[in-house]
Amino acid sequence: MWSQISALAAFFFFALSLKFWQISQPTQAEEGAGRSFVAFRLTNALAWLSVASYASLDASKYMRSGEEFDAVMTLFFVAFSALVCFLLATRFSQSERTFFTLTKVALLASVVYFSFAEILALKNALIYANTYAVSSLLNALNIPTYTEYPAYIYSKSATFHEIYKPIEIILACTAIQSVALFAGLTLGVSAPARRRVKAFLVSVPTILALNLLRNVFVCAAYFLNLFGSTPLDSFDIAHNIIARIFVLFSLILIAYAVFIFLPEALNFVDDFLKLVFRPSSIKSSE
Repeated sequence: MWSQISALAAFFFFALSLKFWQISQPTQAEEGAGRSFVAFRLTNALAWLSVASYASLDASKYMRSGEEFDAVMTLFFVAFSALVCFLLATRFSQSERTFFTLTKVALLASVVYFSFAEILALKNALIYANTYAVSSLLNALNIPTYTEYPAYIYSKSATFHEIYKPIEIILACTAIQSVALFAGLTLGVSAPARRRVKAFLVSVPTILALNLLRNVFVCAAYFLNLFGSTPLDSFDIAHNIIARIFVLFSLILIAYAVFIFLPEALNFVDDFLKLVFRPSSIKSSE
């Protein structure tokens, strides 16, 4: 329940802050614009606090389920949300446009992620689509499997599941976090629509395809015991070492491709990093 409240609050405050930004533009009276900038900063900070609350709840879930790596990554996002709140309070006048773009990116990413994370029908549909696709590819590779809706993949080996559990595809296995991030980044920056769509198409479908291959690899390693003395050892090596290295390098290459198609995205990232590390290098827009 609290995660749903945090998600709705984040969406509401991001949308509201964009409305205040619109009111604050030069077409409005100078005094009214100043009040609207204050309202933009306040609602934006509330949005990021809501995101931090949601991520904190996610991190605690990961810790309880033994997913320490995912918990640490989620806590980094909590720290990022706190950093944005700090920048809104102390350095907003140095780069108003950067905060506006960040808000658009965050709103779009929130719509994508929270829709699949908090709406059960969409969540199950996404998980089952991945589960079915992975099982189908395993069967095509002569690794006989079958699925149980919405998330389980079983080996057809007569003895395998006398000892070992089936593979469970959870939401994090669908790459929805990366999809949401790149969808927000490619569609949220200010650039011609054609190039934004190209950057979206070069990133999101690629992420989905590579994630499918990653899941197939991990399942194959588990069911065939490719690396360790037991299937559990093989799963640990495939999932926690090889697959994570693969994901890291894949995202770096995808980001590089996005920056080629959409240099405005690179400019946005550069402006934000300047705001964090070299605030004096960004001239005030006031």
